[in-house]
Amino acid sequence: MPEAADPAAAPHLPDQRLSPALARRCALLGLIWASTAFVQVPLHDALEQTPDAAHIRGLVASNWVRTVAWTARAILIGWALARLLQPG
Repeated sequence: MPEAADPAAAPHLPDQRLSPALARRCALLGLIWASTAFVQVPLHDALEQTPDAAHIRGLVASNWVRTVAWTARAILIGWALARLLQPG
């Protein structure tokens, strides 16, 4: 899909700037990826090396960041889809 790689081809980016809604969704995705890479992966590695309750609690507690971010992102995408599908 070459058109997906070309920002000029995207209908919602006529001046090649991110819309605020798209920027929010991208920011949430960045938060999710950062939390995964810098928090979740190290905690999983620590749990693999030393399986104990403290590592499990840390993993469960820190996963709430991703849970909330994924939920917010889904709501934003649903809202955008509902607006896109509105007649007229």
